[in-house]
Amino acid sequence: MYGIDISEHNGNIDLSPYKGQFVIIRVGYGNFTLDKKFTRNVSECKRLGIPFGVYHYSYALNKDGAKREAAAVIKAIEPYRNDIKCGVWFDMEDADGYKRKHGVTINHANIAPMCYEFAKAVEDAGYYSGIYTATSWLGYIAPECNRFDKWVANWGTNNGQLQSDTSKYGTIHQYTSKPLDKNIMYADIGRYDMSKKNKQPQPQPQPQPTKKSNEEIANEVLAGKWGNGTDRKNRLNAAGYDYNAVQSLVNSRAAVYYTVQSGDTLSGIAARYGTTYQRIQALNGIADPNKIYKGQKLRVK
Repeated sequence: MYGIDISEHNGNIDLSPYKGQFVIIRVGYGNFTLDKKFTRNVSECKRLGIPFGVYHYSYALNKDGAKREAAAVIKAIEPYRNDIKCGVWFDMEDADGYKRKHGVTINHANIAPMCYEFAKAVEDAGYYSGIYTATSWLGYIAPECNRFDKWVANWGTNNGQLQSDTSKYGTIHQYTSKPLDKNIMYADIGRYDMSKKNKQPQPQPQPQPTKKSNEEIANEVLAGKWGNGTDRKNRLNAAGYDYNAVQSLVNSRAAVYYTVQSGDTLSGIAARYGTTYQRIQALNGIADPNKIYKGQKLRVK
């Protein structure tokens, strides 16, 4: 996809020939002067249905300056948060020698921190963030800024034609400044659109379950859900329940009795209640499991 980037220097440019392309609009420069045509150019892109992004020409001399510029840009573009479809870009260059004139040596130690601070602030504000710079400056911003996208300027002989491919460096390539800045996009334009992500509902906190009563927990204990012995005690206490109170309810509910009928055997009764005759024998202190009698009340659980 082809596109252009524009600023007040292009005047009241007619954007209708660029329907079907993209436009990157200068929002401002320094800390902070709004581009005189920014609002007009945004309105024209919206009127014509042209997807657009924005860029800021930096005069930052250190990372604190870059932070201040980022804050100003974020404030300026907030009304267009969901209209920006092609990213927010930090223009890092020194075409007019401003940085050098103010004592900044163009090297990695100075350039990388400024780029990182701006791009990270913009990203944290919810925008797709990237860095515009020439291929000759890419080494100044690596590796700190590797995770941010790049809009790379490489004009070749600047004859108005695309002469190279910078897709290995970034997703947008500014390939000429004649008769105005022209670009090619190497990626699907949808990658820059954060509006859907910005509109996504935030996850709502889940209501905490109501704490169960001791009676309900006692029923669960009887169903075998809380283990036995010390394990049961530790688990109940860790869950915030009074072990002694729960266990008292368990004990009162756990006892099951059966009155012996004619023809009953201890093993037959045990099978009926899902237990063993040895367990019934122990619960009732029966010396001889073969000797039970009609009418005898036995605890079976």
